[in-house]
Amino acid sequence: MPNVATDSEQWFDEYLVEHGYTYLVEPDLGVQRRPDRLTARASNEALCEVKEFTTDAMRRRFPSGESHAGVFGAEEWFLTVRRTISSAAWQLEPLAADGRPLVILLANPLGVGVPLDSDELIQAMYGDLTLNFDVSRTTGAAVSEPAWRAGANGRLADGQAPWVSAVGRIRRRDRELEWQREWIVNWKTEHESETSETYNDAFRLWQTYTAELERAKGALDVPTGVYFSVDMIETIGDTAVRLPSDMFDGDGDRRWAFDPELSALVRVR
Repeated sequence: MPNVATDSEQWFDEYLVEHGYTYLVEPDLGVQRRPDRLTARASNEALCEVKEFTTDAMRRRFPSGESHAGVFGAEEWFLTVRRTISSAAWQLEPLAADGRPLVILLANPLGVGVPLDSDELIQAMYGDLTLNFDVSRTTGAAVSEPAWRAGANGRLADGQAPWVSAVGRIRRRDRELEWQREWIVNWKTEHESETSETYNDAFRLWQTYTAELERAKGALDVPTGVYFSVDMIETIGDTAVRLPSDMFDGDGDRRWAFDPELSALVRVR
């Protein structure tokens, strides 16, 4: 009997229904560790493991007693997400030969402090970003242009969990809030001549567009409600089954894939 759906799984289910997918909950595929969802649309299917977060590095390691200071490096900051990716990959491992894409989906309905922006998720997958450049042994000066590269600690780097096709983030989005942000950007673009060189100037400008925003809300048909989108990052390598380009391709979805010419993950949607 399937377990009660987590908030993250409910987010994903709402996303699937809205975008025309069918799905099975914890399908029996003849292996001991069942994936959370078997999703299907048209002729495409994917097996998905959905994870969420209940704690983070800061909550676990926040100084206690009379101490008021703590130090958190990149390794500690990314640890929660990396462990979650490893756990989901372990859950999917028995399906490595299934023939369908195996996808990890992460969500943060409790709003804990975990790094899930696209560039942060890529680092969790493939290593901390490091700035690399060549240095002259004679002068000690840099002799090449600096370049960002993935360093250590990535949980999918160096062939780890080669069966994983992609790692994604489910985002809960507010239609009215997004409309409001777009309205403010457009308003500021139309009023570029109005400067805010001082605090008082900035405050007056804020008062002006806030008042106009409230009038616009009363006069226009402002969208309401929430919806869900997915940021999907394809894994590097040719071992995993590729995730079809027409899966997770909604209007608000984004996607990254490896570009061999640039030797980097780049946004493709």
